Amino acid sequence: MSSLRYPPAGEFIPADITSHNLNQLDDTFSGDLDARRGHLRELALSISESCEGTDDLLEVLAGFGTGIPFTPRTIPENADFLRAGFNGLTLLEQTELCKMLAQFSRPTMKSADFFPPDEPIPLIARGTIAYLQNTYTDRAFQIFSAGIPRSRAQYHDSYPSICEAVSSGSCEACILPVEHAHDGKLNGFYRLIDRYDLKIACTCSLSQGDNVESRFALLKKNISSTLPRQRNGCCFELSITPGSGTSIAALLNAAELCSLHLRRVDTLPMEYADDEFVFHIVLTADDHMDFLPFLLFLTLKMPQYNPIGIFPHISE
Repeated sequence: MSSLRYPPAGEFIPADITSHNLNQLDDTFSGDLDARRGHLRELALSISESCEGTDDLLEVLAGFGTGIPFTPRTIPENADFLRAGFNGLTLLEQTELCKMLAQFSRPTMKSADFFPPDEPIPLIARGTIAYLQNTYTDRAFQIFSAGIPRSRAQYHDSYPSICEAVSSGSCEACILPVEHAHDGKLNGFYRLIDRYDLKIACTCSLSQGDNVESRFALLKKNISSTLPRQRNGCCFELSITPGSGTSIAALLNAAELCSLHLRRVDTLPMEYADDEFVFHIVLTADDHMDFLPFLLFLTLKMPQYNPIGIFPHISE
């Protein structure tokens, strides 16, 4: 086995020795990383085989580090490796474990497992979409209504009114503008989304001429349990206020390690403290199932996050 080499004392390090040492360190790091991936794979297999659903999986992982709830399968060193718990792993190891768990549990795991179940919609409200009528919202209604059986419009005279209609259960969904090519993210409408605790179910882009587009959102009370596959992929919007031991840099790094793409990140000052910020993040993936590893990571590492929606985007 090769080892690091050193020049005689007081002499400069020749390039060949530097190159040798760097290669040696690379080989050692790669070997150690492969070994730790082996531990993570054994952990993921053991957990996925002993759990019946996402709730059980999260319960096992929540107790990870306080005791070993299973017998290591083939790698004896697993016992020492696992005692550190999830927070004792590096960010790379945490995301690797989440990806493996999502892979092994994919047949039974759904994005809806991480969110409250859909609330029953009163029969009289089913298919009703509330919005302020104008040329653009009529076009957005035509796009969104294709995905809602027996859809029909309900016109209102204010934006709080249409949000209240969904929140109270008198309408199934509503339509709000959320982004404009010139003005960017429309923060006033996002404040309404937050105030009424609505979730984005779908978005669409509408052309206003001269290469100017506006983005509209269809909003419901819950994140949709089933999402259609779209050629343009799916989006995941969330907001989060970093807490102790967490950082936005780590969150964005974890998203990248989970093969997600960053579309936008904004900061909004908290109303009660000027020195605290809510970070609003939009990520994209080819399919909503691709969000599973990242959802698992967020649930374990940053449970204070607020999901705004997992949804397809439709171009007019």
